[in-house]
Parts: sequence; C-alpha cells; structure tokens
Amino acid sequence: ANEPGTPGVVRVMDPNPYDYSFGTTEEEITANNLKYLEEVIMYEGAHTIAAMIIETVTGTNGILPPPKGYLEGLRKLLDQDLWPRRSQSRRAVHSDRSECCLV
Repeated sequence: ANEPGTPGVVRVMDPNPYDYSFGTTEEEITANNLKYLEEVIMYEGAHTIAAMIIETVTGTNGILPPPKGYLEGLRKLLDQDLWPRRSQSRRAVHSDRSECCLV
C-alpha cells in the first residue's frame, strides 16, 4: 500500500475484503456492501465525489468476481440522486479488461 495515499481519494472495501465479511450469501454480501458504500457516499458528501472507479474482478486478493447483482446494484446506487449535479455526465465506460467502469 502506498499510504497515506493521494489527497482527495477515498478508498473503500470491495465486496470480498480479505479480513472482513459482508455476509455469507451473495445476496447478503451485495446488500451489505452497497449499504456500506451508500454510507461512505453520504459521509463524504455526494457533492464532493467526481467519479467512482472500480476493479470489477479483484485481482490483488485472488481472482474474485463480484457477487451476483453487485454491479447492477452499484449502478442503481450511483444513478440515484446521490450525485444530482453529475447525473447528466455520468456514463459507463467499457473496456476489454473489465465489464464496466462507472464514471
């Protein structure tokens, strides 16, 4: 880790962190991680967030694909009125290395 990290960048846990569990089923993991992300967004202030960059298949902890429904739930969370000023400019960027990067 390169701590303390870049100023203004907030790092959050992915759905399958190394030493923590968001639940035992894919549904629990998805729901609990999305609730955690919503709380982080509210704490940081949605107006201060310009983008969310995600690693869709975590490679540093192993090859860990996201749990069922996670990407769709994340998209729904970000499309809510959490970022009202940016709702017109947010888009999904696809590449050959990941399923989706939300900008």
